Amino acid sequence: MIPQSHIDVAWLWRYDPETIHRCCRPTFALATENMERFPDYTFSQSQVPLYEAMELVYPELFSKIKRYVQEGRWEIVGGMYVEAEGGEPCGESLVRQCVMGKRYFREKFGVDVRTGWQEDAWSHPWQLPQILKKSGIESYMFKRGEKGERLFWWEAPDGSRVLAYKPLHGNPSQAWMDFFTEMTERYGVKHVMVMIGKGDHGGGPTPEDVEAVKEFARKHPELEVRFSTFAGFVETLSASPGNYPVLRDELGLELRGDLTNCGEIKKSNRRCENLLMTTEKFSSFADISSGLPYPKEELYEAWKKLLFNQFHDIIGGSGIPPACEDAMRFYRIIEESCRKVLQESLSAISEDIDIRGEGVPIIVFNPLSWRRTGPVEVELEEVPDEVAVVDWKGKSVPAQIVRSDGAAKVLFVAEDVPSLGYKTYYVTSGSPVEPYLSASEKVLENEFLRVEIDPGTGYLRSIYDKLNSREVLAGEGNILVAIEDEGDSEGRFRKGDDILPRPTGRAWKLTSEPKVELSEDGPVRARVRIRRRYRNSSFLQDLVLYSGARQVDFVLTVDWHDVHRMIKVAFPVDLKDPEVTYDTAYGTIVRPADGSEYPAQKWVDLSSGGYGVSLLNDSRYAHDVEGSTIRMSVLRSPTEPAYNTDEGVHTIGYALYPHGGTWKEAEVMRRGYEFNYPLIPVVRSRHAGRLPEETSFMEVGPSNIAVEVVKKAFDTDEFVVRLYEFHGEGCTAEVSFPWKLKSACEADLLEDGIGKVELEGDTLRFPVGAYEIKTVKVRI
Repeated sequence: MIPQSHIDVAWLWRYDPETIHRCCRPTFALATENMERFPDYTFSQSQVPLYEAMELVYPELFSKIKRYVQEGRWEIVGGMYVEAEGGEPCGESLVRQCVMGKRYFREKFGVDVRTGWQEDAWSHPWQLPQILKKSGIESYMFKRGEKGERLFWWEAPDGSRVLAYKPLHGNPSQAWMDFFTEMTERYGVKHVMVMIGKGDHGGGPTPEDVEAVKEFARKHPELEVRFSTFAGFVETLSASPGNYPVLRDELGLELRGDLTNCGEIKKSNRRCENLLMTTEKFSSFADISSGLPYPKEELYEAWKKLLFNQFHDIIGGSGIPPACEDAMRFYRIIEESCRKVLQESLSAISEDIDIRGEGVPIIVFNPLSWRRTGPVEVELEEVPDEVAVVDWKGKSVPAQIVRSDGAAKVLFVAEDVPSLGYKTYYVTSGSPVEPYLSASEKVLENEFLRVEIDPGTGYLRSIYDKLNSREVLAGEGNILVAIEDEGDSEGRFRKGDDILPRPTGRAWKLTSEPKVELSEDGPVRARVRIRRRYRNSSFLQDLVLYSGARQVDFVLTVDWHDVHRMIKVAFPVDLKDPEVTYDTAYGTIVRPADGSEYPAQKWVDLSSGGYGVSLLNDSRYAHDVEGSTIRMSVLRSPTEPAYNTDEGVHTIGYALYPHGGTWKEAEVMRRGYEFNYPLIPVVRSRHAGRLPEETSFMEVGPSNIAVEVVKKAFDTDEFVVRLYEFHGEGCTAEVSFPWKLKSACEADLLEDGIGKVELEGDTLRFPVGAYEIKTVKVRI
């Protein structure tokens, strides 16, 4: 018997004051009273913010909790900072959930939490067992997402396993006996775990609930019934392990509408994740290269706010509007903090660069771990009538002037910017390079793609891939679709049905008469803008093509003022029976083209017969593929129990990337990262310096490796590098620095050393398994 209480950090109430004062305090006070009254009573509880609030506001109660933790009767479970949703946080966010949760419980209670605990999250990514295992978590309790088994080894793509268990939850009844019989016959175990206790708004077991358990035990003397802990249950199973099945897959999905609810929360989560990791990288390089102290505490606090907002009901958008606004306030604080730190870091590095070329110096920084080419847009105090841009070697690159609202910007293509480094360009007056890019209201075309717009509908008539000599679309593309959505803000597409995987209401294409105009026509970028209305709302669709680009970019701006509608954008692609691959947390997964809503991180790819098409996104997670039509969910507008209609303006970026070969051969993972991590320009004045005009702070290979994290270690003056392999092909990673290294070691996710790393001067070499997440600590 595991007494517990699932407490929503925020949901149909706010964290402060409701969760703190009217959920946690009475729940935890009741738990300690039960412990005083019943000497054999235990209690299990997760989530750092609940404990932090007690320490700050109710210190006497917190002291009681600490005492019972030391006695082994109050069990801290989960290890994560909060019970996070699994489908929307990126892989590194799930790592920090485990790491920062476990660090808090170690510091405050001296406890190393080894149990995973997800009472209400509705998705569980396939790489989570590896993240748990490498964080020292051996087991996983879950409630939603069963795939035919209640007790099994859950195995990640790299082979990491945790013991997963879905317990029975409820008061004493015949169901307990039936459950015991089912589990013993099915899995050969002699011990089963049942959870009791009211949750959501707190509560936990009452004294009457405890007495009911004791009465059940008296009525069934053939059973041993005792209060215990999840860790104790797992230890008992481990002492005499049964023949448990192995699940090599993600767990099931529920409440799939929550992948779309409250779009600005989704967008802000993505933006803050990217900004935090970019800030950590360049703060590290500024510390090493320029002596600017690494802002460890400020970044730690920003991560805490981000992790708090990844509680499933917050990031899922199922909370009441005041709770959603609390989340948006946290995002604004994170952005303000990180942008200031990032600016200081890039300025410190820039001050040390020797930039004495002719013109205005623009230092372009690359936050990704490979060389890349991409557009850069920068505002200057003075822009000549004719502008030219050259790199530090004097090579001209395509450039154009962009004027809007009285301001002038220079747009140019930065070529071959070094991995996790920078390259210097100079803006001068003169004639720019004229690449091949032609544009009209009906056609955008560069050397790789020809895009045709139907002026009557405003939708795409054709995308012709000139490189591979084939049509990409199988019908009209970039279609806006409205769907009747009578579901609720809890993520249900039909009230009362947690499992329904897609909306079932009538769907139709938006066909209002569009206004089509060529809004930008330059040598670097061309843009066609389509305006249309639907009921009380308006849509602005921008089609954007860059010179030299092999993808079509789209910017959708929605001014939304309607309810009970879901909006999607759709592309039917010319592929037969494609394999559909989704980018997920620190990995990928193949899913069926069955029309169900599935979460994706940065991209979804459809490939068949040596050709494929990827849909990249910068701020949305829910996608569906049926046959060979891919759709991305833009917004929902439920009105109950929370009035989360997404009223207002939303701007969403996405891109269609046609390619030869598989997604691996076409480097789709890199294209997804590049779409989410733009190059960063810094304008400086000319000056001397000790750093060259172009350098890489870290070069990484081979191409199936991505460095996600470079940061200062939590407890030492070492730096942490975290990377992962994403093609399923084990390899030897090589990581080179422009500095000599004093030492290096492999570490777990908690940054505890676990092995040696080959070190030769400025280069590390170490094996990385298929789909493995690898952490290395280095001392410069």
